[in-house]
Amino acid sequence: MSSVRFFPISWFEDANWRSVQVIGRLENSRSIFLRIGFRPYFTVRYPPDLSAEIIDDSHTFLVSETPVAEVKKLDEGIYRISSLNREDYENSVAFYEKNGLGEILDKDQDIKSKFFAEKRISPGSWQQASDLKTLLFNVTTNNRYTSTDLEFFTYTISTIDLPIPPPNSRIVFFDLEAIPSDDVSFPDAEADEPPDNIFAISRILYDGIQTQSTIFILTDKSLPPRYQTNAARTGRPFDVTIQRYATEKEMLQAFFNDLTEIRPDRLVSFNGRRFDLNYIGEHVRRFGITLPPFTKILNYTPYFYPTLVVQQKPFPLRETIMALKSPSVSQIDLLDFYRRLYPQLGNHKLETIGQIVLGRGKTGLTIRELFAKYRRSSQEDLFEIIDYSILDSLLLRDLWEASQIETHLARMANFWKNDAEYVLTHELEDLFEDLLRYITPNVPSTKYIVGRPPLAERQSGIHRNVYLYSLSDIYLTALEQLGEPLADAIVDYFQGTNDGIIPFKSGYFPVTFESIRSFINAQTTSPPVWVEENSVAIKGAPRTGPDDLGPLPYFPLADFVPLIIVANKSWILVNGSGVVFKKGMSSFVRPRFQLLQRYVDYIVQTLLQNPQFTARDLRFPQFETSLDDYALETKVTAEDFAQPPAQKQKQAIIQQLRELGQGATTSWRRVRYIETTDGPVIEEIYSRDPGRYAAKIDVDFYNKKLQEAIRSVIG
Repeated sequence: MSSVRFFPISWFEDANWRSVQVIGRLENSRSIFLRIGFRPYFTVRYPPDLSAEIIDDSHTFLVSETPVAEVKKLDEGIYRISSLNREDYENSVAFYEKNGLGEILDKDQDIKSKFFAEKRISPGSWQQASDLKTLLFNVTTNNRYTSTDLEFFTYTISTIDLPIPPPNSRIVFFDLEAIPSDDVSFPDAEADEPPDNIFAISRILYDGIQTQSTIFILTDKSLPPRYQTNAARTGRPFDVTIQRYATEKEMLQAFFNDLTEIRPDRLVSFNGRRFDLNYIGEHVRRFGITLPPFTKILNYTPYFYPTLVVQQKPFPLRETIMALKSPSVSQIDLLDFYRRLYPQLGNHKLETIGQIVLGRGKTGLTIRELFAKYRRSSQEDLFEIIDYSILDSLLLRDLWEASQIETHLARMANFWKNDAEYVLTHELEDLFEDLLRYITPNVPSTKYIVGRPPLAERQSGIHRNVYLYSLSDIYLTALEQLGEPLADAIVDYFQGTNDGIIPFKSGYFPVTFESIRSFINAQTTSPPVWVEENSVAIKGAPRTGPDDLGPLPYFPLADFVPLIIVANKSWILVNGSGVVFKKGMSSFVRPRFQLLQRYVDYIVQTLLQNPQFTARDLRFPQFETSLDDYALETKVTAEDFAQPPAQKQKQAIIQQLRELGQGATTSWRRVRYIETTDGPVIEEIYSRDPGRYAAKIDVDFYNKKLQEAIRSVIG
């Protein structure tokens, strides 16, 4: 048996759902392109009392008179029945079943993305594929290319997780500089003949260790091929290779030829999806440029194509842009990343992100000054433009490392079983629908029906377009399909308790996805929480009263996430008796990103380290909290400060607003803040150092709020 380790980056399916294509890297950093396709054959076992002569005669008839194209003997009484296409395959299977000709051993084939979830092939984690002789042969003998195009069939794949780090990615950070033909029409990349000129593209090649900087610039002025940036403008000197071009077409062709030499794993930009790549795509179309094959797929020619972008957050948008089709080269827009992971920042400009995360920003050159310097194009003007553009790309590299973006992208891909760039650019409802479609064959049965049924049913209405699903039901369904002892133990553990249930809501509410860390007993009529004098506790098994601790630990709620999901001025409480919807209350939000995966990882490690354990020996884990995990928010309203003690909170918030230069008298009512042991801290401040303020969260304050909310519902 041969095996090879590989690192899946992403996968996607063809239009007809007939194959799945996997893009990844090998341990030696070579990249691979794998296509898992439909196999047009099935295997039949004939009854032992059936003679060889009868079998041979049957095959002669089948090949000549039925959709069967070929029959091959594999073992005594076992034959492979092949067809020419999927339609013939299905007809052949139906013929065998109808006539009872033998037992079909491998009829069911599923080549959708669910296959990856079942086999634990997840983007962002190392895997080992066994029996891939074709893969090994192509990789070891193909010296010309860094990738290989091959096929293998689903039945040959077996994978295991390996605790080894991935090889360093080859990342290209780039930034585009464009100038308008006048000072009015900039920017305008939607016209068929855009009037603006791309005059510079800075490119940083980074492999996790070394950095190499190049700028492609449109100028006829004399510039040295090697240049060192001005430390006064860029913080410290950086070595830059300067490539000059007489025409914009030549400059764009050189940029893509450079990518062909690099063959990057990722193209990283800031607002590149709507600006940089959009502009480049328009100009590539304008000049009739054919892109070179810079991806890791053999003989694949990347291309730009128009696509409609529709979004609601952070602002409504509907526009057509030019997008780059480059499978195996991940395109990451850091603007999308920071908007998705840190929505509380409000302002997501590169200057703002740089100051918050790195403590430094751009060179300070304004756009108008940039235009003026390029139009003059003295050597010193061009050097300042190069410093400006190169520093922008270097900021992207430094943000990539400081924010651990590679790790975040891997976690996103693992959680959603989807490509990280797809996760960044799609609404969470779409991601969840994909998760439903790819991981489990059927929508979970646990679905809280809309409308307002009788109170006896205890599933009061939410909204006609809002549903709740249990993500743990989906996860358990996927685990059950693995048929492995370890997976069975995990399923047994979760099904034996009522732990780890995560509701999902979709439809009407602006808040698209919230997960609740709790032990909700959704199958019993007893309340899932005990409201006591000083705390609220959540149970993991049915109990008769607060003194009945039951078989599982009785956790104080202060260690976990509340049961409240807030959507603007409405909130939803999920309890063991159903779902309650209430309007008119603004409270707080504690979203969760990867809860159930962390639970499962913990259980897996515990079982591996303690083989003698059964599912009943496990105890539910507790995890350290962070501001990223919980993102607590409390909206300030006039009622919050009605009592005298709260006036100090109001004054503290107003003082913080004044320090930030904001109009405190008019804006304090709209500000959001977290309550810490040092007092209230508004979001503009706590978002600068999430780790510091997460450690200071005033859990008692939020626990009290939760008690009030729960008492208003269940008494």
